Amino acid sequence: MKKEINIKNKKSTYIILIVSLVILFLIPIKVKLKNSNTVQYISVFYKITKVNKVNIMSTTRYETGTIVEVLDIEVFNNVKRKTKYIKKEELVKAQDEMLDIISSKKDYNNFSGCSLDEDSMTISVFLVDNSVESQEYFRKNIHNSKYIVFFQGNKNITY
Repeated sequence: MKKEINIKNKKSTYIILIVSLVILFLIPIKVKLKNSNTVQYISVFYKITKVNKVNIMSTTRYETGTIVEVLDIEVFNNVKRKTKYIKKEELVKAQDEMLDIISSKKDYNNFSGCSLDEDSMTISVFLVDNSVESQEYFRKNIHNSKYIVFFQGNKNITY
């Protein structure tokens, strides 16, 4: 009789332990990824990623949505990626057009330089005054390419 009770106690102890571990493994840890507003909820068995990040290769310039993985197998993904792949020649043409317009505007002195970034397929434009107003002026009056990314330039340095 005592052995039966002891065996039942051991079984119920193991069951409680296993259930507790499973519940513990199901509780996620919240992780905010650097350089984006993306948040991940990670547990041992699953991972939920709420994507909200900038993607300069995308036509909308950002990606949003949710990705669910169970045991490292993706089971759900509704991340909206509207990517339009572009050719280097298209970027070079846009950069040349922009430089022609700038060289014809002798009174425009906010431009510090530009460069072609082949990794991100963008044109880096360096402005002496890199304020939002200066960027809007540049887009309206100089060049309105969707591939332009603005950076702070220096009056004395030409890029």
